[in-house]
Amino acid sequence: NTAVTKSIYEFLSKFFKAMQDKAYCMLDFEASAIFPALGERLGASNAAFKQQVKELFKQAGAIYNPSKLAGHLLNTLETAKNQKTKVECIGVLRELAGKYGATRVYPAKCIKLSLIHISEPTRLLSISYAVFCLKKK
Repeated sequence: NTAVTKSIYEFLSKFFKAMQDKAYCMLDFEASAIFPALGERLGASNAAFKQQVKELFKQAGAIYNPSKLAGHLLNTLETAKNQKTKVECIGVLRELAGKYGATRVYPAKCIKLSLIHISEPTRLLSISYAVFCLKKK
């Protein structure tokens, strides 16, 4: 139901803002209850919902360790079956690195560069992309 989904995203945005205002740092068990599900929603077909999820991840960097947040996104990148989800995860990781600094988001000890292949079989002409992405060691 789109109304319920919209309400949940609005609630989470207000919740994250309230946590930030109180200088609260999200705990790992709290993050593990929220971010895997949000990561899967990055591949949503509804552009407005996809944008809301991206914004939630940006907000989350202020209340949760950005490198741990990146870890949740890397897990989503590894486990997602939807190619759109993988592409959006890479985009959110890039935005987090831009906002918080690459060394804070991607500690050298936990990542390696990998090449993944993404294709778009829904087009008349087959279009393929080679995407460099970060994966956990």
